[in-house]
Parts: sequence; C-alpha cells; structure tokens
Amino acid sequence: MVHSPLEGRPYDMMVPGAPGEPRPLVVVLHGYSSNGLRQAEYLHLPELVREKQFYLAMPGGSRDPNGYRFWSATDACCNFWQAPVDDVGYLRALIEDAMVRYPVDPKRVFVVGHSNGGFMAHRVACELSLRVAAVVSLAGPMVKDATRCVPVAPVSVLHIQGDADESIHVDGGVIGDGAPPYPGTRDTVQAWARKNGCGLRTTVAGPPLDLDASPKAPGAETVRERFVDCPRSGAVELWMMHGSTHEPEVSGDFARALWAFLEAHPKP
Repeated sequence: MVHSPLEGRPYDMMVPGAPGEPRPLVVVLHGYSSNGLRQAEYLHLPELVREKQFYLAMPGGSRDPNGYRFWSATDACCNFWQAPVDDVGYLRALIEDAMVRYPVDPKRVFVVGHSNGGFMAHRVACELSLRVAAVVSLAGPMVKDATRCVPVAPVSVLHIQGDADESIHVDGGVIGDGAPPYPGTRDTVQAWARKNGCGLRTTVAGPPLDLDASPKAPGAETVRERFVDCPRSGAVELWMMHGSTHEPEVSGDFARALWAFLEAHPKP
C-alpha cells in the first residue's frame, strides 16, 4: 500500500509488484460516508490486484459538515451543502499523478464507483472521456438532464442496479425532500447508448450471473443486457440484479465479472 499526497487530498494505491510493463489503473470511488479502502474491500478488488496486474487507486471524497465523505457528482448527489469542491479536477490530477509515479497504460484507465461514487463515475465518463476508457457504476445513475453530459470521445459504460434497491430506485426519484431528481436505470443506459452512437436495441450479454450471496437474491440473479451496434470503445451494458438491495452481498465473482468487462474495453 502506497500513500500518495496530492493537493492536500492524499490517495492510497495498491501496486501489483515491481514496476515493469505498463499496467491498467483502476480508480475506485466510494459511496457517501465511506472511504476508498473500505469500498475497494467491499467490492473485493484488492484480491485481484496481483492476479490481474493492475494498479488500484483509492481516493477519498471531501468531508461534509457531519464529517461524512462525499463526491460532488450531480445536483442530486451528494454535495448537499453546496461546498466549492472540484472533484473532476481532483480525479484528473490523481490520474495524471499516478501516470507519473507508475507505468500506467494510458489506454486502460478505468473508474469503478458505488452509490455516490457511481454517480461520480458517470460524471467522470462525461468530463474525462479522453482519459478514461471505461467506467462501472453500481447503484449510481448519471445526471438527470443528460444534455449536461458532453463526452468528446466514447467511454464504455457498465451500469449495475438492484431492482430492490431501497435507496436509489430503479425508476428514478429523489434522495431527500426538495432535492433535484436522479434518472431511472434505463434512462441512464439509454442516454449513454445515444452518446456512444449505439443502437437502442439490446441483446443478451451472456448467461445470468450469481453475484449476490444474499438469500433475498437467490440463484443467478444478475441478468445482463448489451446495447447493439456500439463502437468497441463505447460499449454500454446494463446488469440488473433481481432481488438485490443498495448494498448487495457481493462476492469475489462480482469483482472478477467487473474486471472482465473493464479488461475487454480499453481505449483504441
């Protein structure tokens, strides 16, 4: 574990071994009130660092007046006090810092986020599309007004959602009274399909997966859809976890499934 200072906001980095050939970089973004290491461990990502040979960056959001860490991702989540925070600039600087310190493959920079971190992963795809190859969001949609998302290059997007999520609803909603709304799951992936130049028809992306160990989601609960006719560097997939809540009991197979998607979608 390496502790790297950056503009007063340090981040932790797990490295796969001695420097060698360029390797992928995965940036994991935590949910509201969590932190980078806890989020990475929840998703079982550290277990894959040496096996799959990627760098794992674990930054932390700013603290709100209650002491909880947050990302200023969209108007819906989760800069509730309107703090003057530039998280896009921070994550851009983090990626650039990592590329100076380590032999990062510039075509394989990926972002994975959960909840508030998932909202932020979508924003990164909107605003850092020249730098980031693919993002994965678990239970965190994009901005409601999709015209505010203007990527200048395709970014592959995997959106994962539990249909029994009690916090971020599959059909959209609001996080608190008076808060701006967030979009539904299908609105999010359809918006990305349009931005990446895909067709709006979907096909099966593979057999269902058993990624949630909770008895509330028995069997192979995760159904995978892929939008057709996408560019290779701009794939869009939706994985619906039937019976899963906001914090599914994910297993190591979850991390392996995420990695398989990321590995298959570098920049051209």
